[in-house]
Amino acid sequence: DKSTEVRCIVCDTLAGFGEDAREAMPALAASLKDKEVGPHAAQALGRMPKAAVGALKELEAAMQEKETRSAAAQVLGRI
Repeated sequence: DKSTEVRCIVCDTLAGFGEDAREAMPALAASLKDKEVGPHAAQALGRMPKAAVGALKELEAAMQEKETRSAAAQVLGRI
């Protein structure tokens, strides 16, 4: 969806499913690039640490951005 609000809500919803939402990991990893959606995507990845291992490259890149740094660091600490 092109709506930032909708994408944030989707990320938040996926976070509630934890590892059961692991199939969404590639989309969540790609969403880390978006400064508004990225923190929500990182939180969702943090709820699926086993799957989040596949997003290490994207999480490391998110550490370079002020908007996503904190959330990405929390995820990296969980995996």
